[in-house]
Amino acid sequence: MRTNRKRLLGVLLGLGLFVEVAVFGVKDNVCTRRKIGDNLCPELFFIGVQKAGSSALWVFLAFDETLDIRRAEGLTEPRWRRKEPHFFDSAFHNGLEWYSAGYGVRNTSEDLGIDATPDYASTSNVPPRMLNTVDPERVRFIISFRDPAARAYSWYKHIHAQFLTDKREQDFKDFDYSYTLMVSYLPSVILGCINHQKGPLQVLKQCISRNAGFYKGVEVKIAENNVVAKNLSGLQQVFSHGIYAPMLLHWFKYFSPESFCVVIYENLTDDFKREVQHIAPCLAAFGRTLEVGNDEELREVNSQPCENCDNLERLSLDDKTYLGKKLHTELYLDSSRMLRRLVLHLYGRDDLPVWEDFYNTQMR
Repeated sequence: MRTNRKRLLGVLLGLGLFVEVAVFGVKDNVCTRRKIGDNLCPELFFIGVQKAGSSALWVFLAFDETLDIRRAEGLTEPRWRRKEPHFFDSAFHNGLEWYSAGYGVRNTSEDLGIDATPDYASTSNVPPRMLNTVDPERVRFIISFRDPAARAYSWYKHIHAQFLTDKREQDFKDFDYSYTLMVSYLPSVILGCINHQKGPLQVLKQCISRNAGFYKGVEVKIAENNVVAKNLSGLQQVFSHGIYAPMLLHWFKYFSPESFCVVIYENLTDDFKREVQHIAPCLAAFGRTLEVGNDEELREVNSQPCENCDNLERLSLDDKTYLGKKLHTELYLDSSRMLRRLVLHLYGRDDLPVWEDFYNTQMR
C-alpha cells in the first residue's frame, strides 16, 4: 500500500495537485477479523455515482450465481437496503452488528458481500469512517461516471418519480419545479462555494456533500417568480454530484487508487461486454472471474415512469443540448478534464468520453 500511495502522490504532483494521505491502522472488529461463524461484512463496494448504472450493475453482479456475491438480504426495512445499506453515510449509528447481520454468517474465508450505496462517493465522511472499520488492503471499490449534465437531468426526473417528499417538494416549488430555472441559478451558487475553497479536497465537504455547510443561509432571488429560495443544500446536489474529480481525490486520500475499478456509463451502453471488463480486477481480488455473454447489455432496472408528475419539465432535445452546454461551460468543464487526466495517469485509460463535446456536436 505504501508503494501505491507514493505512486499516487507522484501522479497528483505531476498534475499540479497535492493530497495529504491518511495514516491508518487496521481496527479489530467483526469486519477485519473475518472469523468463520461471525457475521459477514461486505468487502466489495459500489460507491456511485447516482444515475450512472449502479442498480443495473448491482443486479448484474449480485444475482450472478457463478460470482457468489452476497446481498444484504437481512436489511429489509425498507426493501432497497439490500442493495443500498447506507451504513457509512446515514445508518452508521446502527452499529457494525446491525450492518454485518444483514449479510448473514460467514461460512468460509472466501465469502463475499457487496454494498452498492451510490451516495458514498459524494459523502465526505464516508471514506474516513470506512477506513476505521474495514481492512483497506482487502476492500475494493467500483465507481461509475456519466456525462454530468445528463446525470443531473436524470436525477431531477428520478426525484419527481420517487422521492418528491414534502421538504423536497417545497425546494422544487421555489423554482416552479422547473429544471431550466434550476440550471439558470444554481450553478453560479455552487461555483461561489468552489471559489471559496482552498483546493479540490475541501470542495467535496463544503460544496458537494449532502450536508455541505456552505449553503446554510445562502439565498437566491428568482426573478421569474419573485421567490426567494432559501433551502439550497439539498437541491444543489442535483448538479454538484456531477463534479467528479474532487470525489475521487478525496477517496484517494484514504484508499489506494489500485483498490478502485472505474467504469463509464456511456461505454457500458455502447459496448457492455468490453466496458464491464474494467470491473474484473476488483472481482479477481476475491478470486472471482467475470464472465460476460455476447448478448449482455446494460439493463434498465431502476427507471420508473413519472405517472403523477404534472410539474415535471420534459425537455426537448434542443433544450437538453442548450442546458447541457451551459452546465458544462459554467460548472463541469474543469472537473471533467481533471477526471480524464486522473484516469489516464492512474489506470492508463484514454477512452473516457469528452462529455462537453457531445453538446458542441449537437448544436452544429
